[in-house]
Formats: sequence, structure tokens, C-alpha cells
Amino acid sequence: MKVSPLLLIVLCLFMGFTFWVMAGAEQSLLAFGAQLMSSPDTAQAVFVSAGPLLYLVLRGGREPDPGKL
Repeated sequence: MKVSPLLLIVLCLFMGFTFWVMAGAEQSLLAFGAQLMSSPDTAQAVFVSAGPLLYLVLRGGREPDPGKL
């Protein structure tokens, strides 16, 4: 599997910034995470942010191989 270095850097920066913001929050990281995951709509927004970035990193912007469909 080929990983795009640029997209991997973007994913790492995004996730690093996310963790930095959460670490500086007034409530503990665990309490913040529990509050986020307590509601399906906020839990979905968290995974929508990281999910597409992870997909782009793993796909590397390549077109699907017609033989593998």
C-alpha cells in the first residue's frame, strides 16, 4: 500500500492540533471525550473530520483498479 506523504503530514497536523486543543480545555480530556461521545450527532462530527483524511492518506489520490472491482 502506497501512502501519500503530503496527506499523511496533513492528517498528523490535524490530529496533533485536535489533541493540543483538547489538552488545553478547561475540563479534563476524558470528561470532554465522554461528553462528546454521549451524543450520536457530536460523535459523528468527530469521526467525519478524521475519517476522510485517513481515507485520503491510505488511498493516496489513486484511481481504483478496474480489475479489483
